Amino acid sequence: MTDMITTIEDAGPPECEHEVVCDDCGMCLDCSADDAGAGSTTANEYQELASRTLLDEMPDKYSNEEKRALWGAMIICAAAGRVAEYVKKGVLHEHGFDREEYLAEVGWLITVTGGLLHNVPALQQDLEKPLSSQEIGLLWNGLGLVGEAGEIAETIINSVMGDDKNLLDQLPEELGDCNWYISALATTRGLSLGDIFDANIEKLKKRYPEGYSAESSRNRLEYRGDDR
Repeated sequence: MTDMITTIEDAGPPECEHEVVCDDCGMCLDCSADDAGAGSTTANEYQELASRTLLDEMPDKYSNEEKRALWGAMIICAAAGRVAEYVKKGVLHEHGFDREEYLAEVGWLITVTGGLLHNVPALQQDLEKPLSSQEIGLLWNGLGLVGEAGEIAETIINSVMGDDKNLLDQLPEELGDCNWYISALATTRGLSLGDIFDANIEKLKKRYPEGYSAESSRNRLEYRGDDR
């Protein structure tokens, strides 16, 4: 977004021939992009660089059919995410897996998908509402993020079940694409990636002061209703 960028002329005498510098550190963004391969780009520098490829305005130019498709994809992804979250916590985090609860989550996914396919009138009306520029930005980048997550899932499935380990070489690129959409969502909401990363680390320190274990995951304060 343009309000996150300062021109060289505003920042003082340039040390290179490029166009823009980072507001946080004064580093030329083009030069820092050249150095990114060395792993030296910080969270906020990355966000500055990534923001240069965002649209300043996102007009609501979509037909009702296209809006239904946008929202439908997002709703299906949200329902699928509930299934994934239940299985992750129940199986991997050892919170307890119940087949009936699992089938209920899958059933909700099927119900949601069926409602979209059968054009439920009340639902369709909500999906066709006018969208602000920021709402379109949230949809754009939210769908982008879950789409990239789906590609990572597909890569893992094909690598493990298809026994093609070379597919895992695609992970760095897919993870980078996820980072772009995360950064875009943060920028759309006026949030700093650096602050987000710091807050996440503090949350993990609080949840798992001695490191992760299934027992500490099951006994997290928020699961006991003490830390909502």
